[in-house]
Amino acid sequence: MLANTFFLISPGRIQFWYEKGFVVPLVVKIPFAQDPWPIAKQAVTAAPNAFFLDSNYFQPKTARYSYLGWKPFRISRTEKSGGVLSKLKTLFRPYRARKWAELPFFTVGAVGFLSYELAHAFEQLPDYARDDLRLDCAAFLFVRDLLVFDHKESSCFLIANLIPGKDGSFERAFKRAYQFIEEAYNLINNLHFPENGNGRMVIRRFQADSSKREFKQMVRRAKEYIEAGSIYQANLSQRFSFEFK
Repeated sequence: MLANTFFLISPGRIQFWYEKGFVVPLVVKIPFAQDPWPIAKQAVTAAPNAFFLDSNYFQPKTARYSYLGWKPFRISRTEKSGGVLSKLKTLFRPYRARKWAELPFFTVGAVGFLSYELAHAFEQLPDYARDDLRLDCAAFLFVRDLLVFDHKESSCFLIANLIPGKDGSFERAFKRAYQFIEEAYNLINNLHFPENGNGRMVIRRFQADSSKREFKQMVRRAKEYIEAGSIYQANLSQRFSFEFK
């Protein structure tokens, strides 16, 4: 249990903006000087729709925070590029949030990806790629609860957002948010952190989707196109796959 809880943003301020229709964060900051990977591993293993965005090497401007979230309240998946932007606008429209000086980082919203194939929503382009993986054109987790690890100050922000129109009264929304913060606090407090890092990851069946010979042929063809003046640049790539434990 959290004793003598200090909220980074007072419940009074949260209630004021909540009742005006804004999504608002309940935030508790705790000391944390460990590697967040063990927590992420447990959360991702236990929850089917979790994410971990890690800043592995601390840099003040570009790699200060790591983000861990699970239990999204909405999942958006789009198989085709047509109409994806209007769909996303419709999904975001019910939610209003504001910036908080106390929280200069991501606190609520959507986490996901836009694929290269989304270019077809903006421009008529040839499409020669094989769709053998059947991946979504765009996919997002709408997250309201997350942990933010501050590698500069060796601390962790436990964040749970209250959503008007979804959570009911402020008292009910506050109770739900506080329950998540207690859950996150207990997860961190009860986890065993290994003394020598996070252990080793075992990788098996590491392989490329094209052979060394085939890739060299692609490089030669690209050089010929450049020499002929047909192109001035080519981004060559190949897929690598592996199993890990």
